[in-house]
Amino acid sequence: MPRRGPSRADREVTAALAERDLRCSPAQLERWRHVGLLPTNTRRGAGRGSASTLEPETVEIAAALARHARQGRDLRLAVLDWFAEAGLPQPGRPPVPEPPPAAVHAALEWMSATCPIRRLIGQARQARTEPDIDAFYRMASNAFDNEPIAPIAFDVADMRAAILARRELEEDAPSRSSGRQAVVQLIAAAGLGIEEIGVDAFIEALATLYPALPLKDLQGVLSDEAFSGEMDALLKQFARFDGPPAIQSAGIDELRQARTVLYQLSGVAAFYRGYALLMPDTAGLAALRARVDELGAGHLLMMVSGWSMTRRTRDFAAGLDGCMQPWAVRLSDELMKQMRDGPPLLGGPDDAHTAETFMEDWVAMFKTRIPAE
Repeated sequence: MPRRGPSRADREVTAALAERDLRCSPAQLERWRHVGLLPTNTRRGAGRGSASTLEPETVEIAAALARHARQGRDLRLAVLDWFAEAGLPQPGRPPVPEPPPAAVHAALEWMSATCPIRRLIGQARQARTEPDIDAFYRMASNAFDNEPIAPIAFDVADMRAAILARRELEEDAPSRSSGRQAVVQLIAAAGLGIEEIGVDAFIEALATLYPALPLKDLQGVLSDEAFSGEMDALLKQFARFDGPPAIQSAGIDELRQARTVLYQLSGVAAFYRGYALLMPDTAGLAALRARVDELGAGHLLMMVSGWSMTRRTRDFAAGLDGCMQPWAVRLSDELMKQMRDGPPLLGGPDDAHTAETFMEDWVAMFKTRIPAE
């Protein structure tokens, strides 16, 4: 029997996607349907008079997959990008449906299994001889040769003052090579043990990558078996790197909650960092920034925003895992409470002070303070 062409429903999908400048063939739709990502079309009628009809969400699901899937790219990456997009507001567009929970879990499990850091830690733990350890260090250094490694925290008030005064900031940022070396040292600490690299080197590596971390008394803490405080427990857990990441055992509701926490903290980080970039100050923003500083959370916000700013799928997965931790949930709750109960962030005392005028003022500030090339 000759193979039939695309169904009417699939032709409707491809036409709808074409109107959005998205390319998708009926064969792609069938592949996505085969792996359980796209709903099966419903058939109405019987015999020769039957016809397939679209499920309500089919076009939006196909659009999400068309945005993130491309030839040669693992479909599990597209699923995670789809999951990331489904948690964002879509002004002026239909909401993005959630991907199937089983597909999200499978993608995260695969992501964890292929994580280069976990692979390197595994190699370090198998090293038994000096040549094995030397081989680990060479592989770890090569693995991060092309990675953009930079500090993730800075003093927002100092940077703002420097821009306003048109003065250069003091350069105390680590070089790319020192940042890469710090990452290798932390991986070695997790795989070979802190005693392999030494407490001082461990602290120096942390300080290189996380310059705002409270590391003043860390050496004594690490030398003592009686760890106290959440930061100390977090560092000890990192040094052991035990078990799979939290995202592997989490239910879909927990993953969605972690996604919400990630986006909430990233949003606050954008406001916090924006002050350094001449964002106009308001009573609401000043109060939010003061609350962040009161909690000592500026460096944590910078770390979280680093997970979401790169737009890399692996960084998003790392952000999900980090934002399942109790500290992230509590921090998000505190800052959301401040935003609810405090003064409006962007608005002002009257109708003349709106989010729109706020953005106009910010653009004007840039034009007057930063000369054009």
